[in-house]
Amino acid sequence: MSTKLSVSFLTYIFIILIFSSTCFSKLHVEITNALSQDVPPLQLHCRSKDDDMGYHNLSVNELYAWKFNMNFWGTTLFYCDFWWGEKHAAFKVFDIDIQLEVADGLDHFAYEARTDGFFFYGQEPLTKSYYWQLVKTWEN
Repeated sequence: MSTKLSVSFLTYIFIILIFSSTCFSKLHVEITNALSQDVPPLQLHCRSKDDDMGYHNLSVNELYAWKFNMNFWGTTLFYCDFWWGEKHAAFKVFDIDIQLEVADGLDHFAYEARTDGFFFYGQEPLTKSYYWQLVKTWEN
């Protein structure tokens, strides 16, 4: 009887540890202005349902980053608007689908704003090699 109780208890502890490490670990988003030197600054506004990160102007090679915890239900979503002169772009920079499908479960989400659009630093699931992937182009 005590062996059965021990196995049940250890299973319970294992499940709690797995849940807490995925649900309560800090996630990181960073956005870098990788535009050319002779352009206006990149303006961005990022927010979630609960948090508004405010408006920020990034000079060339400047980085804007934040950390957060995923909510209990796994529905955390961060969305950003970007302006560069007359151009605009808007897209999700984090949600559970991006974490599981694009980032292969990683906790770090890096984006670069370039003249041809926004690139995400992803990981190829089979080879575990890293690469920059175009995720959004500029709109005029």
